[in-house]
Amino acid sequence: PVLGPIHNCLNGGEITQVRGIINGTTNYILTRMSQEGSSYETVLRDAQRLGYAEADPTADVSGLDALRKIMLACAVAYGVLPTDGLLHEGIESVTAADVAHFQSRGYTCRLIASGGKSDDGVYAYVEPVLLRDGAAECSVLQNFNMARYEGECAGSIVLIGQGAGRWPTASAVLRDLSGILRGEREMFPASLKRGEVDNSAACHSYYVRLPAELAGELPAASAELDGELCRMITEPMSVSQMHFAAAELRGRGAELFFAAVRE
Repeated sequence: PVLGPIHNCLNGGEITQVRGIINGTTNYILTRMSQEGSSYETVLRDAQRLGYAEADPTADVSGLDALRKIMLACAVAYGVLPTDGLLHEGIESVTAADVAHFQSRGYTCRLIASGGKSDDGVYAYVEPVLLRDGAAECSVLQNFNMARYEGECAGSIVLIGQGAGRWPTASAVLRDLSGILRGEREMFPASLKRGEVDNSAACHSYYVRLPAELAGELPAASAELDGELCRMITEPMSVSQMHFAAAELRGRGAELFFAAVRE
């Protein structure tokens, strides 16, 4: 339901940014964890039982499914299919204690995909984001999605609907088949090309939970110790820097969770 409106919006001006909650499985999990204090593992099992998550949920919970969708959105909006340099972080490492800590400070966590134009092409990435409780994304619950795109002339356009489950999925398939029968066979521009992603220009602070002995590995604006763990807010850093730093620390055996902070 998102790609069609983006395609149509191009007739009225350039699209500057596309982002949103575009995976119903992870939104269901994060909603339940926030509302009930349940563990990630418990809610994931319920999501699989209800048909919101696959038997192998890796693509959903790792952020890969959302990344594939933002790649397609960039292809429609900018005529560039991002291929190299893509970054995605999922929710597999979030804990009930993490969620309780966010909530005590007035934050709600959502998995957000972001795409847009940069000086050197496009950016595209997926990561958990902490939003202040009044943000629109915080009211998107259960298996619902919310996609937002910014038009140069149209302004902000928001679409909300179910993003997982048998009936929403079947409806999407029928919608595509109906389009094919009407002769609507192309959504991408004829000039579509593959392109490298530039995620170095997107910057924000991050919430990071990691072993206390590794706290000095990241530039901290504030930090607090929780037993053998450290929970910090970093100085502003690029998406590329944070994702690469997390990969390096995990390569050394560290267990951590990070999320962008949006005030």
